[in-house]
Amino acid sequence: MLYRANTLRLFNILLILLLLTATTGFSQDKKIDSLKESLKNFEAKKARMGADFPPMQDTIKADLLSSLSNAYTRTNPDTSLEYSKQQLALSEKLGYKYGIANASELQSLIYESKGDYKRALKLLTRAGSVYKEIGRTSDVINVNNGIGVLYARQGIYTEALKYLFRALAAAKKENDYWGIMGTYNNIGIV
Repeated sequence: MLYRANTLRLFNILLILLLLTATTGFSQDKKIDSLKESLKNFEAKKARMGADFPPMQDTIKADLLSSLSNAYTRTNPDTSLEYSKQQLALSEKLGYKYGIANASELQSLIYESKGDYKRALKLLTRAGSVYKEIGRTSDVINVNNGIGVLYARQGIYTEALKYLFRALAAAKKENDYWGIMGTYNNIGIV
């Protein structure tokens, strides 16, 4: 009888987990559909306005492409990469520095997940330089953490710690408590 009760309890737990996973998948699909619809509406508005459309409004499209890339990162990295490449190309065309840094950072995450650490490091270094140039300190902290993690994954611990301590110093200077906690966590792992 005890075996059957435990089996039934296990079955119920698995059923709940399955339902939660399905719900999360549906909400992710809704988010993606909503972002695609926003992108479609943006393009329609741009077409209607024609020559009167302000070119810098295209930064909105770059941000939508970033959101789509983020939405696909875990479920479909190749689609995520395609959206971030579109974001990067558009941002470079516009001179939209935040878009350039953000797209580079997104691509680095995808290449890291594929084990291409060399390419990920190059992209993340570029993102960090641009973030620093435009004064986005919290993003620079995240990038330095990311670079530290990349080096650690390759077994290059001295370089990993160099970037992690750089992130820690910046996080302390900014009173960025989440940055401090995350960086200490990464240092502890290394």
